[in-house]
Amino acid sequence: MKILIVDDDLGIRQLLGEIVNYLGHPYKTAANGKDALFLCEKEEFDLVLLDLFMPGMDGIEVLRELKKTNQEGEVIIITAHGSVSSAVKALELGAYGYIRKPFEQADIYNTLNRVNEVIELRKAYQKFSRERLKPYHIDVLVALSPHQKKIRKKVLTLVKNNNSVLISGEEGVGKSFLTKILHFNSPASESTLLSISPNATAKWLDEGTFIHRDVVILNRNKFRQSLGNH
Repeated sequence: MKILIVDDDLGIRQLLGEIVNYLGHPYKTAANGKDALFLCEKEEFDLVLLDLFMPGMDGIEVLRELKKTNQEGEVIIITAHGSVSSAVKALELGAYGYIRKPFEQADIYNTLNRVNEVIELRKAYQKFSRERLKPYHIDVLVALSPHQKKIRKKVLTLVKNNNSVLISGEEGVGKSFLTKILHFNSPASESTLLSISPNATAKWLDEGTFIHRDVVILNRNKFRQSLGNH
């Protein structure tokens, strides 16, 4: 777990650095929000230990900027006693948690270990997902005939955008396979892919809600709103 320590207090930076180093995590430090954002532009950090009150750009501002560029990176706010309301605001903006000053070293140990578990689980899931989706990577779409090459070229164009696509054809020609290729190689790959028959679709749109076999509740109004946004 790679960590960035951000605090205008040199003593706090050194203390946190010693704790992080003891736990075996590589780290860097920054004395203010501007330097922290500069470092985050150059390299990725799994966790940022971020002081809430700093001169210039405060922790809330830094948190907002961090979440714009790195949604998966975790942030733990370090705040003085009596500033819990500000820490709660940070949680609403996506911070993993907060630690109050003065803190005990054991609090830091426990918090870092918990975050590390979350990050390791996320990485393991991402690795599993990549392996699971290998059969649908765009490279497995082999094209030999001129017609197949034309289809592959079209698919390569479509995976680069979020436009809606209608795939038609006789049963058994590979519509489902192409659908998965398009979905798992497009910007929407992190969203859920559901297979639903025409009859079930009609029932869903007629009745308003439909419980998919994958235990997903489909709502007619939300679906129509999403269509209106495109």
